[in-house]
Amino acid sequence: MPKGQKKTVSRQAAPKLESGSNEARLDGLSIVTQALQALEVLSRLELAGGAPANSVALRRKLEDVCNAFVNGRIGILAKTPSGANWVSQFPGSTSTSDLDATFRPGVDSFISAMRSARATVSIGTTLRPVERAYLMHYSWRIAKKDIAPVNVPALAGVDIEWVHDTLEASRQAAQDMVDGYQIVAKPAYPTKHSDGTAIDMTISWSGTLTIVDKSGTSVSITTTPRTGMNTDLAVVGATYGVIKATFSGDPPHWSDDGT
Repeated sequence: MPKGQKKTVSRQAAPKLESGSNEARLDGLSIVTQALQALEVLSRLELAGGAPANSVALRRKLEDVCNAFVNGRIGILAKTPSGANWVSQFPGSTSTSDLDATFRPGVDSFISAMRSARATVSIGTTLRPVERAYLMHYSWRIAKKDIAPVNVPALAGVDIEWVHDTLEASRQAAQDMVDGYQIVAKPAYPTKHSDGTAIDMTISWSGTLTIVDKSGTSVSITTTPRTGMNTDLAVVGATYGVIKATFSGDPPHWSDDGT
């Protein structure tokens, strides 16, 4: 907003949010006033050569607030800081019934074959909402110092604030999310879980696993490891259209094409 320009607005009562949210809609005029004051202070610091290291990102955020106000967004929704509280949002599924209709029959048959062979099969994730995939992916990257919090792209419908008062606090909040999600490898984003064409399974057995493939042929697996990483088991899974992940670092992951 140009210096000296005034904008007359009617002050409105802030509407209530949906039940379960801890956020409140703040008065737009108060917010933009504070943003303009902060921009003025930042400009003085920049002229004096004493601006903070993140001044460019800070200026961008403040200007975004002012632009939102000018464009008619009187009530601005305060974002929720990143942290463990996000882990329960956008829950995923552990049911094969939520998988894509073309992928599910093969998965169910493969799991049935493994369990009939007395293998232990624990399903971790089937369908994962795109919002959850986004949160998992970027919390991991921030925690692992792979991306700066300020550079994380926004996703519609996920009002998260990745940037805390300090970089260390931002990374700790992201790590709290990683721990809450129990992530063991960098989550893919986009991910086939969001299409219902992937499943995470923890598989184990003892001794020889004698399993029937899709053609009805009995296959005896004597090789190790006796887990889902066994290459002979992967061959059996492929007959059902369930392909072991071709990339490293994600032991539980199977999909319709190995990605």
